[in-house]
Amino acid sequence: MLQTFAHRVVRAHPGYFTAAFVGTVVAQALAMTNPVGPAIYGLALAGPIALVCLWAWAIYSVCTPRLKDTIVAGIFASAPLLALVAGVAGWSTNNSPTALMIFGLLFLALWLSASSLEDHYLSNGRNSLGHKLLTTLLLYFGVIGVWVLHPRIARIAGPPPPVPRAQ
Repeated sequence: MLQTFAHRVVRAHPGYFTAAFVGTVVAQALAMTNPVGPAIYGLALAGPIALVCLWAWAIYSVCTPRLKDTIVAGIFASAPLLALVAGVAGWSTNNSPTALMIFGLLFLALWLSASSLEDHYLSNGRNSLGHKLLTTLLLYFGVIGVWVLHPRIARIAGPPPPVPRAQ
């Protein structure tokens, strides 16, 4: 069985995601308080968003194995790309239409991921809007959500493939 990149992401220990997220948030805070070039500022602005969207895309693609639609996959990349463009171009992200668009695209990506996770996990038809909204919030607050959702996602992803032994 070929293990996909998405399976590797969702099976990774939650501590890796937490450490990476804290690192990107610290880098973002440093870039916003110190004078840096526009490219570095854009990367720092997009870093935490890209990490959350990567995790959401991995959950979506594991829970929806028939994923071949590039438009749906592009939704997960649109929020970090818009944040990167906004940072490089110097657009305001404080209470601006750009910030609203970034948040809207991020929420859409997280909603798609949460919806596919709940539809796959609660396949008995008992999932509700409340379950999907709670899962979306856990995905949004990824530092907490990764620890809460990891057991459920790991059950869906299945066991890791066996490691081949050297002969």
